[in-house]
Amino acid sequence: MRTFAIICTIFLVFGQNAYGNVKDDIRNLVTKTVDSVVVIIKDKSIEKVVKHQKIMKLLKPMIDYIGFGYKSLGKNKWRALSKKQKKIFIGYFTMRENNFIVDILDKYTDEKVNYGKVTILSDTKINMDLIIESKDSKNEVKLFFNYNKKLKRWRAFDIAVEGIARSKTNYTQFNTMIKKLKVNGFLKALKQLAKTSTSPKK
Repeated sequence: MRTFAIICTIFLVFGQNAYGNVKDDIRNLVTKTVDSVVVIIKDKSIEKVVKHQKIMKLLKPMIDYIGFGYKSLGKNKWRALSKKQKKIFIGYFTMRENNFIVDILDKYTDEKVNYGKVTILSDTKINMDLIIESKDSKNEVKLFFNYNKKLKRWRAFDIAVEGIARSKTNYTQFNTMIKKLKVNGFLKALKQLAKTSTSPKK
């Protein structure tokens, strides 16, 4: 009985340490990435096109655009796409979501981002809270992470602003567009959306 208790204690201690390390990894990843993006956004000497390219490069390691796109489109619509259509969709989708994230941060360039708690939901799912402050208000942002076994690292697959998940908003909009325009028309429309700001207006 004593041996069993010792084994359980060791497992508990190592388990807590492992989760603690994961929390630190997520916090460090988000903090480093967001801080770097904010620095670029504030730099008025960088042209807009170059600025966007730099930000995309920073966000790419942190965000699972394929997983995000899959969730935004829905299982049935995703499976109905050809390999070529999926590639086109992810390309435009990536541009659009990067614009969305940049727009959120761009509104608060003179203020600050507060990094909140990291919540472990399971061995493969983690959430992290952020508070983006302006002089007049605070926006609550939540990042959703999955563990990518192939890449052996955590990557964000969704973002929620003020409790509204981006994937759910996308799902409603994308499915409405596909129903009206069909797949090829939807991809052409998405290309245009990718070139414009997509964040909610205040």
